[in-house]
Amino acid sequence: MCEDSSRSIENLLATGSISGRRRRIAAMVHRFVDHPLSTIPSGNPLYLRKTVHRHPATFAHVSARSSWRRAEYLHPTALVIHITGRYLGNKPLVPAFSARASLPALHRYQPQTTLAREEQIGMSLTDLTPTELEFEPDKYASGANPPEVQAKVPCPVVDGLRIPRDRYVDKDHYEAERKVWLHSWQMAARVEEIPEAGDYTEYEIVGNSVLIIRQTDGSIKALHNACRHRATELAKGCGRLPGGQLVCPFHGWRWNLDGSSSYVFADAAFDARTLAKSELALRECLVEVWAGMVFINFDRNARPLHEELSPAKEILDEAGVGNLRVKWWKQVVLDANWKIAMEAFLEGYHVMQTHPQLILSGTEEEALRQTYGTEYTAFRGGHGRFHSPRGERASDWDYEDFIESNRLLAQGQDAMALDREVQIFEGMRNKAQGTTAEKVAAAIGALFEYAAGAGIPMTPPTPKINWGGEIFVFPNFFIFPMFANALSYRVRPHLDDPEKCIFDVWSLMTYPVGQEPERAELRGAFDKDDTENWGLIPRQDFSNIERQQRGLKSMSYEGHRLSPTVESTITNMHEEIDRVIAAHS
Repeated sequence: MCEDSSRSIENLLATGSISGRRRRIAAMVHRFVDHPLSTIPSGNPLYLRKTVHRHPATFAHVSARSSWRRAEYLHPTALVIHITGRYLGNKPLVPAFSARASLPALHRYQPQTTLAREEQIGMSLTDLTPTELEFEPDKYASGANPPEVQAKVPCPVVDGLRIPRDRYVDKDHYEAERKVWLHSWQMAARVEEIPEAGDYTEYEIVGNSVLIIRQTDGSIKALHNACRHRATELAKGCGRLPGGQLVCPFHGWRWNLDGSSSYVFADAAFDARTLAKSELALRECLVEVWAGMVFINFDRNARPLHEELSPAKEILDEAGVGNLRVKWWKQVVLDANWKIAMEAFLEGYHVMQTHPQLILSGTEEEALRQTYGTEYTAFRGGHGRFHSPRGERASDWDYEDFIESNRLLAQGQDAMALDREVQIFEGMRNKAQGTTAEKVAAAIGALFEYAAGAGIPMTPPTPKINWGGEIFVFPNFFIFPMFANALSYRVRPHLDDPEKCIFDVWSLMTYPVGQEPERAELRGAFDKDDTENWGLIPRQDFSNIERQQRGLKSMSYEGHRLSPTVESTITNMHEEIDRVIAAHS
């Protein structure tokens, strides 16, 4: 602990009063604000205990009190200090301090207060009792990249609240982003696509085609789809390999399911040096299977999947996503950069305007309630989360609104909430008694009772991901768990064009044990305006994504201006992209 708490961070750094990890933390905080930190008020000691993270969403929860602009708390058992000039919110990131009862005194603080005396807020920061963070400190986003990282990126993110336009249209930056795809774990397939030995499915990314193949022992391999003779692609799409053999359609060379060479036509015509078994074997990617999904990595030296996906993996494991299977799978090709398409789903801030039907009361008050009731967390590795852990609703929200909100999801996207849930909730209309909360609890109880009777493993919401929340897995995968279902997205560049992307959409559900579908197949690639295949909710999103890409071409537009709270995971995703590019440059 630094005993001289009246000195500014700048002085502490300049005089060498702090060193090592404490100094790095203080420097990180200093970079965060737009101008130097003001003097630390006397009596409010500086705590430098664990770490501090630049992303505002990991500092504090956004508050509906938009008048707050000063004396915010930088978070949780890490650093407690007053700063000025940046809106972070009216309380630390939950669960920052156990002494929640001590915080109301803080709520009375007004912007014009200088906080020169601790009695102005009726308490000292030393009165707050630190508790454990929701996650280990090293799970949170590391924040802004240093100049040496930025220097290796064609269009770097220098200010996390401003994303340069050229990151979405510049060909050089697009080429640099190849490193993201060649050195990151990515969801390449669902296990249901290849249920039997010899089944295969193709995954394509930035000019690389990979065949995901089920082996005779039930394991899975990912083989580069290029003949070792003259590069011909060995298979396309999906299907089953006849006789367990990959056969080149050009000259008939063959490979076993594991990629080992099994036949070379007229091998005597070749120099033996070119036919070494090790050279003829199809090249492999790393493969790991988790929660019904096949992840691959082109980088053979990559860290294990569970390390790279943490803490997103642990959150989703608790949510029971391993029980999910495909209900349907569709694609759309959008005229937009892959990041533009993803950013739309890294925040719920757009719901009020893009999906007005989901704001049942139609009032700005309810839209604000939902916006400010949503918490965002930026994790290390570019991963992110948003959810509404308290599930706050308008005072006049009733059971019919509960039914209608689920019906809108079922009809608007056929995912997350399905017809089976709506029917159960409707069936409880005249059975559930008491307050709205009690009626909803009874309806959820009926859903669990139905699931148990039908043999459907159903996991309740957890404190780390509430139903209707979202987990983003860097670089391009989303999942929105709800009830025993989920909506899932995957976004990829298309045809080496910075302004096109492939958007995969899955509706996932938990089936009764033993009744899971045998094989998942892509229903097709459909136009974004196809009302037969896309519900209202995705059509609304698709429309805005393409309009945003067109707007990027305006000579008046320099780049995005992001919120430090409701769009913090967008910043985190971009900064991680730059870190990966720099690490492999």
